[in-house]
Amino acid sequence: MLYLKILLASLCISLAVPAIAQDMERVRQNIRLLCSPEMAGRGYTMDGDKKAAQLIAKAFREAGLQPFGSDYYQSFSLTANTFPQKMVLIIDGKSLIVGKDFIPNPVSGKGKGSAKLIYLDTLLAKGDSAVVRNAMQTNYQGKGIVFRMSDYSLMLERCPELIPQLNKAKVWIGTSPTLTAHISGQALQPPFLLAKPEAIGKSAQKIKFRMDSQLKTNYITQNVIGYIKGTETPERFVVFTAHYDHLGTIGTQAYIPGANDNAAGVAMLIELAHHFGKNPPPFSVCFMAFSGEELGLLGSLHYAANPLFPLSQINFLWNLDLIGTGKDGATVVNATIHTREFEKLRTINESLQALPKIIPRAPAANSDHYPFSIKGVPTFFIYLMDKNYPHYHNIDDKAENLPLSGFGGLFNLLIKMTEK
Repeated sequence: MLYLKILLASLCISLAVPAIAQDMERVRQNIRLLCSPEMAGRGYTMDGDKKAAQLIAKAFREAGLQPFGSDYYQSFSLTANTFPQKMVLIIDGKSLIVGKDFIPNPVSGKGKGSAKLIYLDTLLAKGDSAVVRNAMQTNYQGKGIVFRMSDYSLMLERCPELIPQLNKAKVWIGTSPTLTAHISGQALQPPFLLAKPEAIGKSAQKIKFRMDSQLKTNYITQNVIGYIKGTETPERFVVFTAHYDHLGTIGTQAYIPGANDNAAGVAMLIELAHHFGKNPPPFSVCFMAFSGEELGLLGSLHYAANPLFPLSQINFLWNLDLIGTGKDGATVVNATIHTREFEKLRTINESLQALPKIIPRAPAANSDHYPFSIKGVPTFFIYLMDKNYPHYHNIDDKAENLPLSGFGGLFNLLIKMTEK
């Protein structure tokens, strides 16, 4: 009986242990490095993108990946609006904190000075005719205007005649309870700030601000690409992709670390590279870390238009984005068009008990799988879910906040899907 209990206990332990081990200390270290101040948010100030690319290329080399040419880089150019200098926002003499109280709107142009504040009526979002007439008669020249971001798109749609008047203002301030940063390829006037309502208040009188945006045109960035040569059919490929770029710095005072989006995805690429470097399969395995995703999938679009080997040689492509959580399982984009592959994925997941659940999702142009998908490459975009992880495109998406609860399960699932 004692022997039987020991045997059963050993069996339970073996079933609970992941089928394939990954180096979680290396995973966390890579995420920490990619999210460090030195990487400056992996954007286009302080060479953040280039430093991140160098780290990834070094990791690829250590994992045994071969480059397609003389190095791992595929260069291309982009245009990005950046904020490289100190930002200032003072409301009635109180200095607000960058990242916590306010951020720039990604399309904001440069500007500085002081101005009296005008609060726009929320009924403008409803197109109320009397309110619009009154607003049209207001002098906005040299003023600062304050409005709710929740009203912004409706105001533009329903009061188009008002916009030329509002453009005469010295600065715009859109209020929102959540500060979600983005990046743009445009810099427009007037300067445009996003701030929390409690930081601005409901009756502030005067603003002092400084916004030194810099539109970088023809900025040279790079994808980072390497591969493991297959042992039997090296002309066929399974591809793993993840974008490494993020939103960069907010002035000199803060940056957006991008742990979940998408340092975790890059860390997964590196772990998969180490696994296949030691265990080369019959087919080749390619790893692509893209720049420019946050500006509109620019890196993957460039690659799909300028492939280093024919896209027709790709058996399947896995895009990894937002995989630092996982308590609530995973969602798979394109599952509804690649049903056989999705059912295989779900069956393997159930046998491994890798993730709590896997949810199918229809095609969407929301990450780097899309430029390949529209060219006929079979691809999944898989992301992990956790309703208790709220950090997205803000200063709190940090390495130390990332639970990585589904990382190991997803790693094992991807290995099994690739090897079967």
